[in-house]
Amino acid sequence: YAQAEIVGTELSANVRERLTGHYAKDYRFKYADALLDAQLEELQPGQNIATYSNLEVKDLEYGKPFVNLSYAATSGSMVEEINDDLYVSPMIFLASLENPFKADTRDYPIFFGFPQTRKYNITIKVPEGYKVTSLPESSKAALGDGMGSYTYLIKESPGMVQLSVVFELKSPIILSDDYSYVKGMFSEIISKEGEKLVLSKI
Repeated sequence: YAQAEIVGTELSANVRERLTGHYAKDYRFKYADALLDAQLEELQPGQNIATYSNLEVKDLEYGKPFVNLSYAATSGSMVEEINDDLYVSPMIFLASLENPFKADTRDYPIFFGFPQTRKYNITIKVPEGYKVTSLPESSKAALGDGMGSYTYLIKESPGMVQLSVVFELKSPIILSDDYSYVKGMFSEIISKEGEKLVLSKI
């Protein structure tokens, strides 16, 4: 869950993450004995698009059902000003940036390790003196035979924009015959998460 606001062309956010199942297990395996500074360094998003700080980690002990993270993030590159309009991706620095599947074809199955679910709830406060003039369209996509799905739901409410994104991959193994569908779905996700919200001066 992320709450973000824009001041000038700088975006800041407070983020809370809850890791469950295999995500929690993997995090504990990597960081059970690591200092917070080392964990914070690993959290940094790619391409230096944001800076993280004030990391707090709870329930890192084995046997707990979740691992809970909270941190702050700031970015001076997420908001673009063009002709007095502000352009920003509603996914902020949580967007998928690169398709992991680049080859045209694949001869072997895709192993994801385990079924995956990622949920994002993001709220962006509309800065004073601005209004929303353009929103990305809500979207849904699915892989055949119930293998996976992606939902992107966005709406404007008084003084803010709210986004809910859910990615589900129910099958940990995707056969090579379905490679083109998986590659296409990830391409759609990256394209959708790169779309911009436009804020204009009142």
